[in-house]
Amino acid sequence: MSEPKKSYPNSALVFTNRDKEGEKDPDIKGSGEINCPHCQRGFALWVNGWRNEGAKGKYLRLTLRAKDDRPARDPDPKPSKPYTPGPIDPPRRKDEDDQSIPF
Repeated sequence: MSEPKKSYPNSALVFTNRDKEGEKDPDIKGSGEINCPHCQRGFALWVNGWRNEGAKGKYLRLTLRAKDDRPARDPDPKPSKPYTPGPIDPPRRKDEDDQSIPF
């Protein structure tokens, strides 16, 4: 039996980009996860980095990009409040449903 995958929230792992073809390609690439302190959801992200040198010395410029719009983990998948029809979406009566069918 395999062990469950370990999760390290609010961290990332990066490696040297061996597929770099041009100057604009990142020097390092990786992925990570960030947890929202308010809702405790974890979001997966891509990390790219470029090594630079400036007046104050060497530094690493990073970009963070969401892997997708869905959360990586959702500890509470149920909605915050149940759906209730409002004035724009009133419940239909049985006879209204029958009249809406054109044939």
